[in-house]
Amino acid sequence: MKQLIGRRANVSGGFVTISVMIVILLITYACYQFVAAALNEHRATAGHADRAQLEFCVDSAEQLLLAERGSLELRSDAGLRGDTSLPEQRYANVSVGGDPTSSRQSRFTVIGRPVGREGAEFLQYGPTNESARLSIGVLPEWERRRAGTGLAALAALPGVDAELAADLLAFLQGETNSIDGAAVWQGAALDELLQVPGMSDLILFGADRNRNGFVSSWETSFNEAGAGAAPDDNRRRESSAPLAAYLAPYSAERNVNRYGQPRIFVNMVDLDRLEQALADRLPTPWVDFILAYRRNGPVAALTEETPTAAQHPIASLYDLIGATVAMPGADGELQELSSPFVADQGAYRDYLLKMADELTVDARVVIPGRININLAPAAVLRAIPGADQQLVDRIVAAREQPGIDLANMRYHAAWLVAGGWIEPAWMRELDPYITTRGDVVRAQIVGFYAAGKAAAYPSADFDEQPLVRREIVVDAARAEPRVVFRHDLSNLGRGYTREALTP
Repeated sequence: MKQLIGRRANVSGGFVTISVMIVILLITYACYQFVAAALNEHRATAGHADRAQLEFCVDSAEQLLLAERGSLELRSDAGLRGDTSLPEQRYANVSVGGDPTSSRQSRFTVIGRPVGREGAEFLQYGPTNESARLSIGVLPEWERRRAGTGLAALAALPGVDAELAADLLAFLQGETNSIDGAAVWQGAALDELLQVPGMSDLILFGADRNRNGFVSSWETSFNEAGAGAAPDDNRRRESSAPLAAYLAPYSAERNVNRYGQPRIFVNMVDLDRLEQALADRLPTPWVDFILAYRRNGPVAALTEETPTAAQHPIASLYDLIGATVAMPGADGELQELSSPFVADQGAYRDYLLKMADELTVDARVVIPGRININLAPAAVLRAIPGADQQLVDRIVAAREQPGIDLANMRYHAAWLVAGGWIEPAWMRELDPYITTRGDVVRAQIVGFYAAGKAAAYPSADFDEQPLVRREIVVDAARAEPRVVFRHDLSNLGRGYTREALTP
């Protein structure tokens, strides 16, 4: 009996021990689950904080671009013409606060993707000017001004045949409004062009799926010589840029001279006011001739009727070159006054750039959509109404002359005439469509973490770090510079190698 009771006590004690162990295991598992959940929450919170910090970092880059666009001194075309000598420290691997010894500093790199002479995009640090592209918002206006010009401009671009050009123009004509005298496309992104019949993602963006300007092996349907390449190897697999590289939803420039002063509108009705404006900036012979032209017109336009003030508008500044006007003399007889703007190639260098930069026949404060002949690739130059392949070749050759300072020597499109590349009569036709300016810029900004320059040990694997990648368009043509387009590209990945982001 005592033995039986002992066995029962042993069994009961063993059961209790097992029950306690099970309870301990359950409690341990519950604690593990709690710790795991807490750890996941911590990681999620930390990840959110990391991304928020990078968002602020990218916001800082936006503010840098806005400040540059708002400053005449900083708004230099030198940094917008694909000039690879631009100091990298201004736009690349820029640290935003933090301890310089930190192994995890937030930084940004601003990247532009202009199209080079060979027709492929290349990477530059800093924004690119939208005036180097064909502004699709202005094409309906071109078409209204002269039938066929908008259609021909689209058909001149790579990958666009006559049918697709017609469909594109029809789409744009239905999606464009006029704001403050400027044609503005209502669309915000080029992706909206995918609504056009015949347009495809491959035509518009090519095989560049992550929008970094390069086509890597993983982005193509073939795998030639690049099997196993990393998604961000930045190696181009196409010989030409896609259609999107040549188009801008909107581009514009302020109607000002190279010093930021409003150009003088030579066709203002109040001639006393015009005289005062001209006298403040131009030599007296120039002022006298322009006023005489406005009051009396060129000799070829004289009639038997007595001319009246403000009767003769100046259709083009190039009409002033070599012109002659008739002025009443002291005896009442008409006397001829020859233009100080001499029709001689040797004299063009002395006056033409200044004349064209200070004066305008366009009363608009903002001029939309003109093509920047200092920046545009050959494919966009071919889209200029009145341009032919010979002119395109001349412009490209002139830009590549050694020792040419485009910002200071060719600050107005009149350099084509001043340099002897074309005649004034041809320039008269081209002038409404070309410029050397542009106040709308585009850039991609990548925010990332990297070790500080004085860090004792490197940060974690670069490819595993969080990132923020954003594309923006800054418009400084109207009042204060502002971001008019912002697109988060973070879901497409970093897009650029460590070497590209941290030169």
